[in-house]
Amino acid sequence: MAISSKSAQRGEARILSTWKRKISALTETLHVRYLPFSPGNGGSEVRRSGAASSRIGRSTFDFPVRRFFLSHPALMPRVFLRGPRAATCVLNAPRVALRGVVKNVRRREYRVLLAAASLFLLGAGTARADDINGPEDSGFTILNNATNVTHWGLGGGVGAEPSPYRGDRARITPIPLFYIDNKWINAFATTLDLKVGQWSGVTFALRGRVGILEGYKASDAPILNGMQNRDSVTFWYGPAIGWHTGFGTLTASYLVAGNKGQQASVEFKKTFELGKWTIEPHTDARWSNDKYVNYYYGVAPSEARAGRPAYNGTATLNTSIGTQIGYRMTQHQSISLDMLVTHLGSGISDSPLVGKRFIPAARLGYLYQFK
Repeated sequence: MAISSKSAQRGEARILSTWKRKISALTETLHVRYLPFSPGNGGSEVRRSGAASSRIGRSTFDFPVRRFFLSHPALMPRVFLRGPRAATCVLNAPRVALRGVVKNVRRREYRVLLAAASLFLLGAGTARADDINGPEDSGFTILNNATNVTHWGLGGGVGAEPSPYRGDRARITPIPLFYIDNKWINAFATTLDLKVGQWSGVTFALRGRVGILEGYKASDAPILNGMQNRDSVTFWYGPAIGWHTGFGTLTASYLVAGNKGQQASVEFKKTFELGKWTIEPHTDARWSNDKYVNYYYGVAPSEARAGRPAYNGTATLNTSIGTQIGYRMTQHQSISLDMLVTHLGSGISDSPLVGKRFIPAARLGYLYQFK
């Protein structure tokens, strides 16, 4: 047994000597102390020490192991155990020497995994909460099995904004509020959407919109005297798409109005609910082609005069930003106030008929929901 023990000690010393050469250049703050097997101590002891030395017989040296062991798991040291099977039983040193390191690493990994799992669950919950369609109503409207439930309401409102035409008075516009929503259509105020389908928060519809008070009469302002009247009511139609997420709703549409021109718009809005109050910031950009701009803001050669030169309108982009504030008075009644400001593109503001570049506006409405 003594010969076997001495042989084991010599083998252990050779292995540790090899480790000394390989890892003597590494620097770390974590060190371990090895007390090799001997009949006197009954076995090996491995423990952590801040900058401890490793004592092997009479040879003493310091060596860091944390990075080396983590990078070379196959070279992890083996030490003998107490008892009759000490010569044959082995134990990987990291189970003792790196126990604190492993715990710290595991704690960090668990925190990272917990954070990732929390974000995933939060995102999944938000997606489910904001996903407007479930499995039963996903797809084309005519093919899905969604229950047709109708919600509708009636009300009225008024809008006020200065006219963009030079010398014209502010416009006070009555707004009829008619609301209906079911499986097939969604209508509010002057806009009607025929629902084509919806997929994972994305909706597609055919839109119709009535533009009111877009035109003018020659008697509205001195700058318009001698101009031909422009239609005040225009019917727009075309496709519309919406993307509903937890961050807000993004909608886009492309509408035409016969010989009045074309418009394409992109709008983003986000609703915040605070008890009975709702706050909805919104912004949009609306492109109008040259035919539309020329019809409403152009000056034909036959209409030109001193102070009103001929002007051929060009395509332009109007942008607006605003906030709508709503208050639910009862379960069925609500009021809302929408305030916004619109920046007119150069295709419109360069017209000799136009005297403003920024158009503020406010709209107040009341709605009674029957169902």
